[in-house]
Amino acid sequence: MDALKNDNIDYSNEDIRYFVDRYLQGIKLNDVSQLKNTIAAEMSRTKGSINWKVKHALYFLTDGEQGKPNGPKYLKEYLAEYRESNNMSLAKMIYWFE
Repeated sequence: MDALKNDNIDYSNEDIRYFVDRYLQGIKLNDVSQLKNTIAAEMSRTKGSINWKVKHALYFLTDGEQGKPNGPKYLKEYLAEYRESNNMSLAKMIYWFE
């Protein structure tokens, strides 16, 4: 249980930045399932952990209407920062995480 808890929750700010950057850069060119497998391997995480981060991102982007709660606060902050720095609309961000 502790290993699963750590895999799903214990992401450093650097891990979160890597996840968001890698996911949004790769989603346009890759199969979603394969991309999640690749990111999981690169981060030494499970695919389930990556799935949770996708759901957490969706939760923050939709103000809790979709996705899963209890994601790290920094994920919400970094998603906003990413959107602004890349001039990406909220609708497009939600689309990529759905």
